Amino acid sequence: MSLQLFSRSSNAPGSSSRVVVARRAAERPAAALAAFAISSAFVALVAVASIVGAAPARALPVDVFFNGTRPASNPTTAFGISLASAIDARDNFGVPILDRVDLLTTIGSRISVTIPDPSTLVLDPILPTSSNNTAISNWQIDNSSGGTFEGTSYLLFTHTTPYAVGNRTIEYVDENVGLRIDAADGWVIVRGQAQGIDYYYPALRLGLDVEAGERIAAAIHYLVNEPLTGIRRNGRTDYYLPQLQLGFAQVVIPEPGTALLFGFGLTLLAAQRKRA
Repeated sequence: MSLQLFSRSSNAPGSSSRVVVARRAAERPAAALAAFAISSAFVALVAVASIVGAAPARALPVDVFFNGTRPASNPTTAFGISLASAIDARDNFGVPILDRVDLLTTIGSRISVTIPDPSTLVLDPILPTSSNNTAISNWQIDNSSGGTFEGTSYLLFTHTTPYAVGNRTIEYVDENVGLRIDAADGWVIVRGQAQGIDYYYPALRLGLDVEAGERIAAAIHYLVNEPLTGIRRNGRTDYYLPQLQLGFAQVVIPEPGTALLFGFGLTLLAAQRKRA
């Protein structure tokens, strides 16, 4: 028995990332690592502040599922998590919601994600055929852009999509697929907006000023609240996890001089209004 993982770069609402198709882990030798490149052209998810609301609770793990908005342009896909789920994660589990979104232009391949061999997964239950399955996968996330990510950068999990294995389609109900996130491990929720609609994406903090070639290790905790799809061949059954779509967000910190000048400009403006 083995279990396969999928990830892809995202073209979710609020961003215009170029989609790069990821190869299945099943297509790699058993001992090899499956590397998935995430590249983007224009990323419109730049978060800098928390939503005004109740004070965050003490950080605790919380399960969130892809039960977010289904836009009219793509009614078959739920993007991100619901507003109610985001508020619950913030108020009861201490997961911050990053609210302000600006446009950031990025070009070329920025992030590569290495997913380990399926044999290293921590599964519960061991035989993943129940209606409540979990799997922990230890990812390696690299800055492959050739430059430093200024400010704080995040890896976003935007939605799930079906995929084919031979002549079999692997597809799960969006609302049954989720992640276990914990603010203590750097998880946040990023609010993006497209065509006046808000979307809430679970996101993992990669770090501050992540340098070129820098590697971040992260344990990704999958949740699937339905039996996993298994395909039996050559005397064994392979189980397939949902395909997760990935995105990138960045909080850009202004240069100290720029911030000072901006503050000075506001002071002058206030003074001029007072004199008037």
